[in-house]
Amino acid sequence: MEYKEAKEIVGKFKEAITKLEWDASSYYSNKERCQKLEDKNKELKTELDEAKRFKRYFNLLASASNVEICPQCDGAGGFIWDIGEQGGGGEECGFCAGAGIVDKVVS
Repeated sequence: MEYKEAKEIVGKFKEAITKLEWDASSYYSNKERCQKLEDKNKELKTELDEAKRFKRYFNLLASASNVEICPQCDGAGGFIWDIGEQGGGGEECGFCAGAGIVDKVVS
């Protein structure tokens, strides 16, 4: 084998090793990213289950109550707006008169 052939083979070998190193680095980076996403997914599922539980409790309480949250202001009792540098303002909800709740209509 001549020197040129050996040098060419060694060059190709170095390129192959470099590519393998990049692939391995990419694999571990992607694996770590996937693990973080899976952990976040589990965390979000837990939060969603907890929110569903509270929604169920809320619905039970709402069904036993003789009032309900105002559908116009979502229980806030009014509306606030921001006009930027000029300031802002607010307005009391006309539907619930600022209480945030209304008498439940039984049908």
